[in-house]
Amino acid sequence: MKIVAITDVHGNWASLKRFLRKIRSNEVDLVIVAGDLSFYGDLNEALGVLSVLSKRYRVFFVPGNCDSPSLLNVEKYGNSENLHGKIVDYNGAIFAGIGGSNPTPFNTPIEFMEYEIKNVLLKIREKLGGRSLDVFVSHPPPYNTKLDVISTGEHVGSLEVRQFVENIKPKLCICGHIHEASGIDNIGETILVNPGPLAHGNYSVIELKKHNVNVKILKI
Repeated sequence: MKIVAITDVHGNWASLKRFLRKIRSNEVDLVIVAGDLSFYGDLNEALGVLSVLSKRYRVFFVPGNCDSPSLLNVEKYGNSENLHGKIVDYNGAIFAGIGGSNPTPFNTPIEFMEYEIKNVLLKIREKLGGRSLDVFVSHPPPYNTKLDVISTGEHVGSLEVRQFVENIKPKLCICGHIHEASGIDNIGETILVNPGPLAHGNYSVIELKKHNVNVKILKI
């Protein structure tokens, strides 16, 4: 399965249009948006991004901390589907996700305490019912990785997301949120990727296979 992953669009329509032109000729099975479609809570802006993407592709998304809380309640929009708190079987692969973020200093629209993140993840675990998870989409990155380091050198990811990844062991975790921490890392056998902000021209191309995952971070 060929997946194209983006995050942190922040309503940057110029970058979104360049991205769509870049991948137009590629065979893409799925586009994943790991949050922050809009900039500080504009629901219509987020829905506009989903509308443009889902006209061409099947789309899975989670809301980011800078999106409108109303986006949490949008289960489907066009050919796009919200993974927050859900699991979805798509072409034989199991996907799940969580949006928002752990608390930030900026009082952004969708922030959860770690115990609230834990509750969402426990429900996902229950819904899995012992099945393997292929792709976990989380706007906040797992704590203490290459993908959650801010410019001061501090790790600011979610402890509960990390524990979930350690326990459930998905093949792949796609995250975003920390603009300066674009990269690829791992927790055990789980491949982690933060494509970096699409608003800055970043995206990721992923080949999800039965026994391995290939990830590349590219620029538009």
